[in-house]
Amino acid sequence: MVTNNFDSLIQKMKQVNLERVNASGKARETLGFIEKIAPVNKLNSKICAIDSGIIVNEYSAFDLIVYKVVGVMFEYNDSKLINYGYYPSKIVDLEFDTLIGYERLETGAYKTLKRLQIEINCAIECAEKFNPDIIFLDGSVLPLPSDKPSSSSKLKPFYDELINDYLKLYRICEEKNIELAGVIKDSRAKRLLSIMNLDKQLFGNDITFTDNFLLQGERVKLLDYSLEPDQDLLPYSAKVKFSYLKPVANDMPLRVELLCNDSNYVTGVICELSKINKNYAYPAILIEVDLRAAIDPVEVDNITTRLSSNLGIKGSRKLKRNVRPFR
Repeated sequence: MVTNNFDSLIQKMKQVNLERVNASGKARETLGFIEKIAPVNKLNSKICAIDSGIIVNEYSAFDLIVYKVVGVMFEYNDSKLINYGYYPSKIVDLEFDTLIGYERLETGAYKTLKRLQIEINCAIECAEKFNPDIIFLDGSVLPLPSDKPSSSSKLKPFYDELINDYLKLYRICEEKNIELAGVIKDSRAKRLLSIMNLDKQLFGNDITFTDNFLLQGERVKLLDYSLEPDQDLLPYSAKVKFSYLKPVANDMPLRVELLCNDSNYVTGVICELSKINKNYAYPAILIEVDLRAAIDPVEVDNITTRLSSNLGIKGSRKLKRNVRPFR
């Protein structure tokens, strides 16, 4: 049954949406943050994209990490796809890791760092194998401040290794003149709202704001990623820029993060590759690598069965909250 409370909620959200549209329109008229995306009439580039799939299965005695990572290369000539490749292969086997004695928060943090580690190392290997012009990461080009563990954490050495991996990727891109870009489809960042001194309570995040602020084919002008660049990743972290692009009218903008020499060209390429569906803006190569990196739940079920048969019931007991017999 739908109560009056639900009807009130709908009316409230309608009012909020109207306020957002009005505030965005005013900002558009008065603030100079909008630029046209430079069109790419003939795409002549070799592009790589990296993505991974990772799942944590919790057991009473340990946590099982199931993952895979994939790199895809598309080569274009006159905007036509003339060549493609995969790393390490078109169909990638699952890999495994186990954690024993970790708290749940530590397991969550490890999962995040592990994902970053395998993706950054795959990007390094793709840079060396394919020698692309551009590399797209599915996500940020920098680790988030929240990813950094405390100095006393058992994950600190792992994080330090990850920082070295990032620096290695940046150096390779610099040496090979590879443009590095992170594409984030569902960002919750609020940095643009802060820069423009807009109401975070009203908009919630940058994507909600730019969805009303930008028209198709427009972007927010390039801005510094942070006022306080990550000290561990200098000088590269100080060079990272970000923007929001709106490739199609019927979908939300994309957040892009750029460590590039020619940011205008790269944002134009992202926009061009994101026009294949009028209702879903995302670069075609990142859609392809996402499909390749997805983990089939049936595969995970098979792994669970093999664990139970080899370790026995006591060696592979699932958590009670995951095996309730009454629902």
